[in-house]
Amino acid sequence: MYALRSLFTGTVVTTLVLLIPSSETSMAESHPEEIWKVQDGRITFHLDQDLLSRDGIEMKDVLEMSDDPNHPVPKSADPEWCVGGFRAGKVGQLDLTLLDVSAEAPGLSFDITEESDLTFRVQDGIFVPYGFVDGAIRAEGGVTFVAAETGAAWAMRDFALEYLHNPNDGPGGDPDPEFFRIVSDRAPQPLILSLRNTMTAFLAMESMLVLAHNDVVVSDEWAAAMGRPELAGRLLGGMQIYAIVEPTGPTSVPDVLIEPNFFDGEGGEYLDVALGFLDSIDEVGRLGEYPNGISGITMATTSCNKGTVDIPWEAPMDMDHPGIDMQLYRETDVGLYDKFEMVGYSDIKHGFFALSNSQCDPCVHWSDGSFLGVGCSDTYGAYNNSDRAWLAPRDEWNPYLGTWECLGSHFAGGEPDCIRRHASEGHNEIDHRLAVRDSDLANANSTYYYESMYVLPDDVFKMNNIGSKRCTMSWDGAGWAFDTPTTANDLVEGPAVLRWDADVHTWAQVGTDDGYVILSSQATDLGGGMYHYEYALFNFDSDRKIRSISIPVDMASVIENIEYHDGDLDPANDWTATEAGGLLTFETATYAENPDANALMFQFLFNFRFDADAPPVDMDVTLGVFKPGTPDVVAAASRAPGDASAVTDPAFATRLLYLHPSQPNPVEFESMIRFDLGRDARVRLDVFDSGGRRVHRLIDAQMEAGSHSTIWDGTDLAGRKLGSGVYYYLLTAGGETATQSVVLVE
Repeated sequence: MYALRSLFTGTVVTTLVLLIPSSETSMAESHPEEIWKVQDGRITFHLDQDLLSRDGIEMKDVLEMSDDPNHPVPKSADPEWCVGGFRAGKVGQLDLTLLDVSAEAPGLSFDITEESDLTFRVQDGIFVPYGFVDGAIRAEGGVTFVAAETGAAWAMRDFALEYLHNPNDGPGGDPDPEFFRIVSDRAPQPLILSLRNTMTAFLAMESMLVLAHNDVVVSDEWAAAMGRPELAGRLLGGMQIYAIVEPTGPTSVPDVLIEPNFFDGEGGEYLDVALGFLDSIDEVGRLGEYPNGISGITMATTSCNKGTVDIPWEAPMDMDHPGIDMQLYRETDVGLYDKFEMVGYSDIKHGFFALSNSQCDPCVHWSDGSFLGVGCSDTYGAYNNSDRAWLAPRDEWNPYLGTWECLGSHFAGGEPDCIRRHASEGHNEIDHRLAVRDSDLANANSTYYYESMYVLPDDVFKMNNIGSKRCTMSWDGAGWAFDTPTTANDLVEGPAVLRWDADVHTWAQVGTDDGYVILSSQATDLGGGMYHYEYALFNFDSDRKIRSISIPVDMASVIENIEYHDGDLDPANDWTATEAGGLLTFETATYAENPDANALMFQFLFNFRFDADAPPVDMDVTLGVFKPGTPDVVAAASRAPGDASAVTDPAFATRLLYLHPSQPNPVEFESMIRFDLGRDARVRLDVFDSGGRRVHRLIDAQMEAGSHSTIWDGTDLAGRKLGSGVYYYLLTAGGETATQSVVLVE
């Protein structure tokens, strides 16, 4: 653990997992690359019937090779070797059940034939990144797909998974290529299905290749053949491949693996996960009829290890793994002003298996899935992120610490232990997924953003854990078709609310032992002496939550059109609004009244708005804290129709300073440090290393009230360049202090 915590403790190609045989020692010297080939195994599709029906597709004439009494049983179907086509238990340290697609969609299994000729590269028992060479995995059996409306049929018989040489392979490539396409060998058929976001695991000691959690999508060619081009890329389910492989020449399989180098707080090491890619937003479930239904939404996410140490990424009931949250926002232009609102959110997706690809940086420390190595990236496909076997409530996490408690958890069935009892059973089509009403989608004059954040302990720079992209959607008669524009739509780092053109974005810390919230506000002159006030309150990482917001309105005689908005589906838990004592207050119940009240939890955004007959002035807004502790109220700079000379709460009479996060962070050359003073004061700004030693004093002077900034160039008091590591800067003014961290990289 670091000595100090701050706001910033706690950016895909088809994804390849690089697995290494288990051992307790380090890897031996490197050997030449080898070529391995698929020779046997089993393919299992988990095609989601609800998604097929949504798109007007039916399945018939299913022939699984286990149904054919004349077909010899392959090695992969031997019950002594596997169960139902999947290996039982562990291989080395890897539990293969973690790679299984959820039982939410029934499996269709087909045997891999000896005609398969897919080859791939291996070095020292490790799958080389982007290491497929050529060929295909061929299978017997199949299924016929029928377009329900026209009766047109497409037979996928004795099919092949052909490897595609994607020009975007390699670091920084297209985050969503189709590495494999599925074609029929028996008859001339259009390309029917494609795979994306493939997890690839190679186990040299077991001579086994696993392609797990593939997203199965409608190909462009099949959509065109059906006369329904809008279906191109539509998600239909997931797929697993367990293949027996053999080397094509001499081989040297090591019996050792690269040991993880975990964070111990020494030597300037730091842990930093970034959201590297955000792609493939899809509808995966629906309740009700359009236009009064609700959709369950998912998206593909890629994490990247930007730090200097490996990151634990353990199995689901082990508490050392990350969480992934997902949100959808709508920014609407209503004429004179616009508003930024959350329209849907997911529960937390538990990360349980780390890949070893190189989408963001070269992967330099491959793993067996139990940790995310330095420089490595890890992609979870859209169908994987929608799997209720791994989705559970947000309130089980402490977002400030980045930790999850398994005792009494959803997965434990509420029991006071860490035994997994609950998986994907007992859910409707939208439970735990990002749920959004039809009426909140494809609104006129609206821009939509989808967002995700990784939550894990000891992360030095949380701003790159989170990011957003624009998306569009349209109703095609059966479901919502989502698209991610490719023009001017790079992943934007940081909370999506910061994309809103607000007058003020204020970070407010909810106590010295808790995280931050962001209050964004906008005031607009409506004419005729009236003004519109718009507020968006976002909980970045506060565990104590927010239960109220009090806005000064003492200069206004007319307050009207008061509204509240949140992103859930329950109008019964909306906050109430009251005007008294010169304040307009929106609030929910206190913790003592109801510990389960609709307080603003992490990664939620609530909106508050009204019209008033007084112009805006710069004022502090008061935020009431939900969970017990100190303080119980927090100030956030904003704009309001209030009296600028008034003090809204005695707790803020002595409020003096606010220290902003430095930018950029991590930093190689220069980092800007900004701070605000509420009144004139003597100011000191010092930089400390991770051992608590002061290495630089940037400011020691009397300063006036207002906003200030300075630059730290990564040097010490003597002007010498400091080494890579985590540093802390401490701001002292008038007896108050504030700290932030900065990561220096060479």
